Amino acid sequence: MMGERSSRTPQRRTRYIYGEGGWEPLARVDSVGEDDPGKVFWYHTELNGLPERMTDEYGERVWQGRFSAWGETEHESSPRGLRQNLRFQGQYFDAETGLHYNLFRYYDPAGGRFTQTDPIGLAGGLNLYAYAPNPLSWVDPLGLSKCKANFLYRGDKRAPNIIFREGFKPLGDSSDLLLHARDNRSPPSHFISTSSDIEVAQNFAARDEQKGFVYAIRQQPNAIDVNKTLGKNTPFPDEIEMAVPGSISNKDVLGVTPVNGDGSFVGFSFINFFGG
Repeated sequence: MMGERSSRTPQRRTRYIYGEGGWEPLARVDSVGEDDPGKVFWYHTELNGLPERMTDEYGERVWQGRFSAWGETEHESSPRGLRQNLRFQGQYFDAETGLHYNLFRYYDPAGGRFTQTDPIGLAGGLNLYAYAPNPLSWVDPLGLSKCKANFLYRGDKRAPNIIFREGFKPLGDSSDLLLHARDNRSPPSHFISTSSDIEVAQNFAARDEQKGFVYAIRQQPNAIDVNKTLGKNTPFPDEIEMAVPGSISNKDVLGVTPVNGDGSFVGFSFINFFGG
């Protein structure tokens, strides 16, 4: 959805601006007539790209929404009466049906699945109606094939009320990457362990068959690809570790999904509002 215009008021138009190379909305511009530069409204999204609120150029809230884990609208409000119909990345809300238009097919947020089979057949997966295994970290902008969102992940036993406020801090000051990869506690490491693979984080969250949490973290520009840096000396290549030197700010901890002791997701996720 690049823009929209109503036949009843053709002079009014809305244009959408997205992040580079993706479908996560950054802003929308509402204008009246060709010569009107328009009013800019900024999107504030959840970590999967779902709009959570919009603000104007003064930072004032003009729209806010609350949604279920699978994108169903639970509540929305707008002091100015603005409509905001963007949902998961690539989706547009159809008020008449309650479904989300997803280019190649429609998505039902109440059921968390598509209403038609996948146009590319089994190439998109064995479940022809599935949206994604986890809506917190997967997206399907075209309604064709799911893909992982671009985040780092960390499995941890500590609860969100701690991590959302404090972020992640290193255990010590050892900057030896090989020693860190072998055992970050001996000596205490200056690196924070994360992974680009959410399943690795799930396994760490459920260590000792106890419940834990998977935290989604904004990409860190100083993160070190352990496999690439250490090469054949990497002790645990399957962990696909991205080691972050120093700390990770609570502002970069975007959200969390609780994990059962068997490693499965509990079935819901929530966003870090403290870090905003």
